[in-house]
Amino acid sequence: AVGNPFVFSQIVSAIRGVDYEEPTLRKRISVALRQLNLAVEDKGEAVAVAECRKQIANYFKGFRGAAILRGKINSLYTYEDVAREIYELR
Repeated sequence: AVGNPFVFSQIVSAIRGVDYEEPTLRKRISVALRQLNLAVEDKGEAVAVAECRKQIANYFKGFRGAAILRGKINSLYTYEDVAREIYELR
């Protein structure tokens, strides 16, 4: 589930025998930034950003520009910087 919290919805859909809709890029951005925001509130910005980099980058695997984003995120230290880079995926 690291970087893909949507896997639980996918499992539930499979169990129920219903089609699963992949989350949109907009949804992934929203959930990734919510996760990061909650971590910042809990641990402080420096620790949260450092700990969440890999997880946040994994939210966007398979999207155009995701590899570049991963490289950029690994050198960032603030919530604002991470959010700005994520929004550039659009």
